[in-house]
Amino acid sequence: LLRAGAKVAATTIGISTKDLVTEVRSGTSVAQVAQVHDVDPQAVIDAVVKAGDAKIDQLAQAGKISAERAAKLKERLPQLVTRIVNRVPKSR
Repeated sequence: LLRAGAKVAATTIGISTKDLVTEVRSGTSVAQVAQVHDVDPQAVIDAVVKAGDAKIDQLAQAGKISAERAAKLKERLPQLVTRIVNRVPKSR
């Protein structure tokens, strides 16, 4: 799910997933990368949440998770994505 989220975030920002990962590993948050590329971090959050919601719906429809579990995941997803996008990692 994180890999898919990184791809959606990179696409929304207009850079490759590899470039986004490199930036984040160097100690920059996804939000900061977005701002450097003149993209509102909220647009990145919204895109990742939308993609996550679609994946959760897909899993629920396939019977891999219950409808109750899907609802809980969808409820928590915006807060989780916001925290990940704004998190400044320790540089490696």
